[in-house]
Amino acid sequence: MLRKLTSTDEPARLVLLCDESVWEAQLVEARRLVDEDLTPAGEGDFIDTLITAMRASMGPGSDLASSLSAVRLAGGELLAKVMGGEEREKAEERLNKALTEEDVRLCLAYVRAQSAAAAYRESSDTSDLLVPSPEGATVITIKAPTKEQLRKFERGFRPKPRLGEMHYSRAGDAARKAGRRGEDVSRAFAEFVAGLDESAQQSIDDYEAWVFDRDCDLFALAVQDVEGFPLIREPGQRYPVADFLNACIEAEGVIAETARHIRNICNLGKSGRSSERFSPGNPDREQRPGTQSPMDGLVVSVPETGPGTKTPD
Repeated sequence: MLRKLTSTDEPARLVLLCDESVWEAQLVEARRLVDEDLTPAGEGDFIDTLITAMRASMGPGSDLASSLSAVRLAGGELLAKVMGGEEREKAEERLNKALTEEDVRLCLAYVRAQSAAAAYRESSDTSDLLVPSPEGATVITIKAPTKEQLRKFERGFRPKPRLGEMHYSRAGDAARKAGRRGEDVSRAFAEFVAGLDESAQQSIDDYEAWVFDRDCDLFALAVQDVEGFPLIREPGQRYPVADFLNACIEAEGVIAETARHIRNICNLGKSGRSSERFSPGNPDREQRPGTQSPMDGLVVSVPETGPGTKTPD
């Protein structure tokens, strides 16, 4: 479906996933929901228990319910042919025991929080979050550019470093392939870049600098206020993004995430659970593996260092 360029006079007030308090709130709520969904643990046969665990990690949804019904039918039939009565009982016992362990439940909660965060990242609709307004979270106010402003912005920015974009895209492909094999995507990305000659590596640096400068310009064009930072946007002027970079420790993450939200809001094309007003657009790039905040993409295990560990798209 072709997307329609749109604009709105109503400012959007959003929280940012690069704000640690926002992510922590999602993880805490996800942990509570997992406990709720897995209580009482240990009831039902092997397939029912496995589906309960999947449901706890993913949350409710009609598409999920349909898929899980197929899993129940196919899985039950398969297990009946593969496992004898005693084997199946042992498998059920091991699964039920695992679901009572704290690290397993925390893993399920982490995946559930990641799912909600990924949906929000695509929709810019706070209702996709498990906790839409976390306590202590910084609120950023965005007013989407008009069609004319956006077109002028897109056409007036300096030319894109095409060669750097090509190398960056190929490095991203290598990272995604590694991810499908269960390997370290950040390492795969870095190894691909390290295998390039110095000129190609410099072209990637030029492309990343171009992307960040462009995000800064879009941030200055659309942001009205960042709560907690007394930087005044004068009438008819742009937001003082240079001052914000000097004032906020997490400024680079804030700018990159905000630019994505701005693009989302400027595009009309309803997707999934997203509301009509906050609809997904296509970002200009994917972030380099290893540079994202913890809500980008899904993970299958809980890092020892906690929710601040980086994960790929």
